[in-house]
Parts: sequence; C-alpha cells; structure tokens
Amino acid sequence: MAINHADGTLFVSVLFYPVAATAAAVSAGAKWFAPFFIPAGLVIGMLVTFFARRALYATMEQLFDGNGEYESGWRESTIGAALMLLYVIYPYAVIGVALYATWHGSIWVVKAATW
Repeated sequence: MAINHADGTLFVSVLFYPVAATAAAVSAGAKWFAPFFIPAGLVIGMLVTFFARRALYATMEQLFDGNGEYESGWRESTIGAALMLLYVIYPYAVIGVALYATWHGSIWVVKAATW
C-alpha cells in the first residue's frame, strides 16, 4: 500500500513527540519525572497528526470541485504550483511548530510541578 508525502511525513513524526517531551523534561531538571512524558508525547503526536491531516485535506478539498474538468492555462498552473508547495511544506511546518510547543510545554509542566 502506497502512502502519500503528507500522510507519511505526519505518521512518522508521531515518534518524535515522545522524544521531544522526554528530552525537554530531562533538560528542565526532572529526570525522575521524564518517563511520564513518553505516553503524553505519543498522545500529542497522534492528535497533531489527526488534526493536521484533517486541516490539510479540508483545505485541498475546498479548492477542488471534484469533477475532473480542468483547463490547462496559466491560472491553473499557478494554482497547482501553489498547492504543490502547500502540500510539500505544510507537514514540515506543522511538525516544527508542534515539536516546539511540545518542548516548551513539557518544560512548563516540569517547572509547574516542581514549583
């Protein structure tokens, strides 16, 4: 079964969130608390993947009418190029923002728990 670029990138990224959450907890000084961040990071990764896929495909679906009748002109080529750029960059942008938020959120939780 083939998987497309956006899905494959988002699915593989699920494994990065527990690593980011645990590393952030360790860097914040709570080594004893770090193992609790593994399942939390996994859940965050699955939620990010679920909602990012829904947002991407909802955006793409709004732009296509689904009848398959497209003219090949400069407007269609320009729109197609913009959509291809969105399709390629969007997963990496979402992953980067979500990993950043996971990292800093984990540090915030550790500091709030050890306050």
